[in-house]
Amino acid sequence: MAAVAGCRTVDPIEPAPIGLTTATPAHRIDIAQAQWSVPESAKITAGERAYLQTLLQTELQGALANAPRDITVESNITRIDPVSAGLNIASALVLFLPFDKGGASVEFVCRDARTGATLSKFTSNINPSMAHMRARFRRLGPAEIALRQAAAEFAAQVEKSVQ
Repeated sequence: MAAVAGCRTVDPIEPAPIGLTTATPAHRIDIAQAQWSVPESAKITAGERAYLQTLLQTELQGALANAPRDITVESNITRIDPVSAGLNIASALVLFLPFDKGGASVEFVCRDARTGATLSKFTSNINPSMAHMRARFRRLGPAEIALRQAAAEFAAQVEKSVQ
């Protein structure tokens, strides 16, 4: 037993050097589940809807992780344009480009968590560029890219407006 105890080493805790700042505690960021205002004509299933709402919430959590103060964020997905993979394959074979492009629209509101005052509003309407060609061959591929991009753009606006 003494031999085993003698093999264990413990590093002493050293104090932080003077003059360096330590990380401040993270601010509280409350992100409500995304509201859904997409028309029924988009033919999005309940599973796809839940997936897209969760994707947006996850992207917002990551993008706003370093928010400069306590905030609450509300979002509303207002448009999802799924693509037809079959149509895009056929058009790519004939025209060398996918025909159906897809995308999404989202509205965001950022509020001060303590006062409830509106700090920032943002509306995003994104149809991914041709640089994301591979996404156009998956039903929700362009919508996923649009939601990720919208979350990143909103986070950049929040950082500018709440400092």
